[in-house]
Amino acid sequence: MVRSMQDPFADNAALRGHARLAALRYSRRLPSAVVGECYHVELTDQPQVRRLAGTQLPPGMCFGDGDRVLSGLPEAAGTFVVEFEELQGGPVRRWVLEVADPPQPQIARTPLPAASVGVYFSASMRLCTPDATVIWSVCDGRLPPGLRLDAHSGRLYGVPTQAGVWCCSVRAQQGARASLAPLALVVGARVSPCESARTPVASVLHEVRARHTTVGMVPG
Repeated sequence: MVRSMQDPFADNAALRGHARLAALRYSRRLPSAVVGECYHVELTDQPQVRRLAGTQLPPGMCFGDGDRVLSGLPEAAGTFVVEFEELQGGPVRRWVLEVADPPQPQIARTPLPAASVGVYFSASMRLCTPDATVIWSVCDGRLPPGLRLDAHSGRLYGVPTQAGVWCCSVRAQQGARASLAPLALVVGARVSPCESARTPVASVLHEVRARHTTVGMVPG
């Protein structure tokens, strides 16, 4: 059987009909969705549509007959197929929707100021992408005596009462997802201004404390 390059199905009307049907039946990708985030996309400009049996809507989303909009709050991640027919006997449209889990919160790598006994200390933990819903906490260790971590703002504050090196982990909890970051905080003994001026070593120790007082970042 020889077929021309211009029309590969010229010798078979049935195959030509199937080719036309295949041209009407196509798949396109919708903008991706995120679990728990509002989604609203108009799929067609036709006034009437009929959802087909092959449609797989994500839990929490809807697309009804006569409704051109796919909307809702997706509750599960995965790949879903939205299939519908435009008008009566019109072309069949097939859309693929990817629903992703919300991104894991990432704690920013933040240098903290040096801390000293008896001197008020204040610094803030933060995410790489700020989010007001995150809950902060301390685990796997403890903060220096006299310091606290505000659960809602991520602010570390207080007056240290004991010198030393204090290590712990800071947790940023966002719904069911969380990240951990190691916290190493050096608290130095309080040095009076006159002693600091007479002792050059004091300024060097201050710089060393500043370099080693940081929030690192590890996968949670």
